[in-house]
Amino acid sequence: MLRSLYSGISGMKVNQTKMDVIGNNISNVGTTAFKSSRARFQDMLSQSVTSAMAPSTNLGGVNPSQVGLGVQLGGVDTVVSQGMMQPTARNLDVAIDGEGYFMVGKGPTVFQDGNIQVNQQAGTHNVNTSSLSNSKMEISYTRDGAFTLDNDGNLLTSDGYRILGYGLTNDSPSVSPTAQAPNVVTAGGFNFQFGPGASLNGYKVVLGNVAADTVTSADVDKATKTIVLNGDFSAAGAVTSDQAASAINKALNAAGIPQTVQVNGTNTAITGLTATISGGTAVLQGITFKFDNSTHTDLEGYTLQVGDMSGLDSSVSVDTNSKKIIINGDFLTNGGIDTADLKNKISAALLSKAINEPFAATNAITGASAMVTGAESALTNGGTPVESIGSDGSISYVDATKDVKAYDDSLKTLRIPDKVKIPGENTELRVRSFSIDKTGLISGVLEDGRVAALGQIATSSFKNPAGLTKMGKDLYSASVNSGEATLRSGVGTLGEDNSKGYGDLNQGMLEMSNVDLAEQFTDMIVTSRAFQAAGKMITTGDEILQDIINLKR
Repeated sequence: MLRSLYSGISGMKVNQTKMDVIGNNISNVGTTAFKSSRARFQDMLSQSVTSAMAPSTNLGGVNPSQVGLGVQLGGVDTVVSQGMMQPTARNLDVAIDGEGYFMVGKGPTVFQDGNIQVNQQAGTHNVNTSSLSNSKMEISYTRDGAFTLDNDGNLLTSDGYRILGYGLTNDSPSVSPTAQAPNVVTAGGFNFQFGPGASLNGYKVVLGNVAADTVTSADVDKATKTIVLNGDFSAAGAVTSDQAASAINKALNAAGIPQTVQVNGTNTAITGLTATISGGTAVLQGITFKFDNSTHTDLEGYTLQVGDMSGLDSSVSVDTNSKKIIINGDFLTNGGIDTADLKNKISAALLSKAINEPFAATNAITGASAMVTGAESALTNGGTPVESIGSDGSISYVDATKDVKAYDDSLKTLRIPDKVKIPGENTELRVRSFSIDKTGLISGVLEDGRVAALGQIATSSFKNPAGLTKMGKDLYSASVNSGEATLRSGVGTLGEDNSKGYGDLNQGMLEMSNVDLAEQFTDMIVTSRAFQAAGKMITTGDEILQDIINLKR
């Protein structure tokens, strides 16, 4: 029998398979994020008629003579090039512009830390397989970002698979997120209760400028971990607890610290912060000032006044209109004022007002500054971070406008709820709208205007994405040749940050199919003609066999 008959058969078979691949590509030209395939052919075994011969003295070498036995399918490859972006204006549509796959799961919701553990050490960004089996979650991968919500606000694919991601916090994710409030501290008669969180651990509240008629305000010094409260503490009740709370909360917000404070109680009167110069002498907070009154009477009747008593460095200002010498410095510590340095600064301040050197020749300033009682609180302590996704699935307020960090050592199922809990206030605020940024951070605008960080969508990549197994419904599963998934690190990760190697997430867009119709139709024509040619080979071989049979009549 003719070998060409079987070559023709093999040609028809592989071209039929290629036509199947082309047909599938064309039928999925409108499928979201579809990755086209291509069929590759290989020649089959060749039969040797004569073997190759080496050159000799009288003759040159002879090439082998081989007859091919047909064609076979070399493989069906997935073309993983990115499709074009299609704007949809739908806030639940997300397209990945670049490297990455969404991680979706089939199984019960996972909200607890550590149920699906993620290794985020240097060079290792993968899911702990043992924890994955314990969570009863089956993870798949997709680039189809047409997400939906269910009646509980769970973020899902259109087929109900759960979107996986990370919980967020404003504090360090190295501390367990138990949402504990720090201890209550007291200063100036007020009790300060800060909300849950760890940002203010180690801070203290101190009084700054407490003179009469001082407007209530506050400042935050991150370097010294100090909250300075200014106000009129000259009389009890001159500063209300609401005024103190408003001033401190404004200062914390300006400093980028997410915790808030509640203030209770009534301010105590801080006395002994002024002294009048009489007979050239005045005593202020344990320090005795002696001026040369024998030749200079310019300062007689002036008032020495403690100004901002929270600063470590002393400074002096002189008001000739109100006849005041205002001394700023550390009056919160016994002996906190350097009297020699203070003398020089008072002299310089007076000379700037054209008042000559007034101090007595010797013993101009004696004694040591005494601490102003009750003007400094103890250190806050015991606060623990608040995580956006609680172990019961509830969403707690994490300020998206402040520094946000991800608990990227655990995967959780994401939610966009109707309401967000405000830690420490026992209240819930409705989510008016939400957005998804380029890193996958989901932010919700609350009814009072605050912006809550709800979670971060996790993405992953593969060393060989063409090796992924297609499962249908735009889903892929890892195979032995694709390699295991490498997860993108979360925002503010404590581990190695590999996020720059992944694509941006674009809200309001979907990735289109990467099928090129012109290419597919061209391949269809070539494949059709190749199939016809293979069939013609069979009919031609049949005619040759008929002629051979007809040799004997």
